[in-house]
Amino acid sequence: MGNLRDKYTNEEWSEMETKIETDKKNGKPDEILLHLSIWNKDVDELRKLITVLSDFYSKYDLSILDKWIAWKSR
Repeated sequence: MGNLRDKYTNEEWSEMETKIETDKKNGKPDEILLHLSIWNKDVDELRKLITVLSDFYSKYDLSILDKWIAWKSR
């Protein structure tokens, strides 16, 4: 795998760095994932949650919720 920097021109790289710094100054969070606590949720709440999240995540990404629903449904 090559160096990410090598894939961009100096101008493109400078633009990306400027945007990152501007975003940081404006308070953009570094985190890209939202961690959810589902331990105490009942099956109905989990089903509602999976419906809402399906607009944002693939079936594969939501498979962990499917597993929790199956486990809690026993």
